[in-house]
Amino acid sequence: MKLKSAAVTTTLTTAMLLAAPANADQYDFVSVLDQSGITYSSVSDAINVGKSICHAIRNNTYVGDVFDALTASGWSYRENSIIVKAATQTMCPDIGAIIQEQIHITNPPPPPPPPPGWTG
Repeated sequence: MKLKSAAVTTTLTTAMLLAAPANADQYDFVSVLDQSGITYSSVSDAINVGKSICHAIRNNTYVGDVFDALTASGWSYRENSIIVKAATQTMCPDIGAIIQEQIHITNPPPPPPPPPGWTG
């Protein structure tokens, strides 16, 4: 198993108090990681990574910075996507809207096409 979890937890939550109490959703998070082939050093470290993601996004950390922290800890971009999605779906569904807003701001939709007959 990879020893990445502690570094991510430290990077994402330098001054963090644990964001959420223990509940069954944390184990759903670990189950998604297991089913996706994501490795981690221990179940408790994996849960702490999930909590750190939830806490960071709730405290206005840009999701790109969360990805950077996960990447710095050795996970691939593909693994980062799975980890963040799993945290969002199982541990903190409330951050989904925050992430969507960040993505929308970062990647606004393209402008509409010019009106018919416009020669610009």
